[in-house]
Amino acid sequence: MPWNDLLANQMVSFTDAQGGGFTLKSGQSSVTSNQCMDKTAALAKYNLNTTSMLSYSALQLVPKSAWVSAGFSGQLTVGGTSTINGYRNGLYGAMSSTNISDPAGPNAVLNDLYWSNGTLAIGITNGSTTIAPNGWTTLKIGTPTYNRSSFTFSYNGPTNKWLYTLAVATNPFGTVIGSLYLIQFT
Repeated sequence: MPWNDLLANQMVSFTDAQGGGFTLKSGQSSVTSNQCMDKTAALAKYNLNTTSMLSYSALQLVPKSAWVSAGFSGQLTVGGTSTINGYRNGLYGAMSSTNISDPAGPNAVLNDLYWSNGTLAIGITNGSTTIAPNGWTTLKIGTPTYNRSSFTFSYNGPTNKWLYTLAVATNPFGTVIGSLYLIQFT
């Protein structure tokens, strides 16, 4: 059954989980089966937010409502110029999804992810002016991986978003407009 057709209280099968856009953990592969997943199987196979499943026992089946991604995975189509590539909401580039799992704000949205003149920048709104988005520890752009702890961050009131910046000498998006990259916040 397609993920969007599942009700919040329905149990999730291996096939359902594949359609939910969840990222597999390293070393795991997709399984096509109508067998429903218990908590142990779900947490072993996918990058899920463990706090959303705390009230379930190890072998208990877990409903759709408890399936919350531990991060974010999307596909970015590069847009912009040769010196600014990536994604900016409404300006250039395209993301297959912009919703990010974030305990600081359940409606977190990725607004910007771009490189310019030696700086990698991330803009996220999460509905909070006091708590920075902290639902991720690493950002992977294609192959390179960046740690959240390496970024400096601040809240920008006029744009109503949190801005993370990091000095990165080489543009991780390259210079080819229209290139595709897998973006993962985990």
